[in-house]
Amino acid sequence: MSVLLVGMVSMWFLSRHTLLGIKFKEKLINEKAPTTLIFENIGTGDSLTSNIEAPTLIIAGNKREAEKLAMTLGSDTIEAEVDKRLLEINYKKAFVVAAFRGQTPESSFDISIQKILRNPEGVDVIVEFTVPESVDPETGGILIGAAAIAHPYHIVSIPREAIDLRTRREWKMLTKEGKLLAQTFYP
Repeated sequence: MSVLLVGMVSMWFLSRHTLLGIKFKEKLINEKAPTTLIFENIGTGDSLTSNIEAPTLIIAGNKREAEKLAMTLGSDTIEAEVDKRLLEINYKKAFVVAAFRGQTPESSFDISIQKILRNPEGVDVIVEFTVPESVDPETGGILIGAAAIAHPYHIVSIPREAIDLRTRREWKMLTKEGKLLAQTFYP
């Protein structure tokens, strides 16, 4: 009877061990594939007072970093509303990703975060640039209005549990074609 009981326990242990091994391997396989993260829009716009001249990615994981980002945006009317939303976020539950296009000759050049992918190496923020559609009939070039130089941005929040922020990660801002525009490390 004891041999039968030992045999049953051994089979149960081996089957549980095999099942755990399969689940563990499945998790490892899945972690190698990029995961699309859900994000919430905080705001888009054109900062007229920012000095960000090239494509830039800024991550804010706490109130102090959010205040610094708000100062970067400036104090225009639209930016004031975005600043307010930035400071209302519960940074224990979420963090912020801000993608800046860089300096443009007017405010109709936009940037839009299309997708955020978590992968084993880091995080890829996929963006799309848009340009004004007004074309000069004489030259075929883009008509630039008399607006001031602008710095287009798109800011989103991501649930904190989506990415382990205890580990330093490489963050890349890429076009949908894969061209690297900016990179940073956070935290």
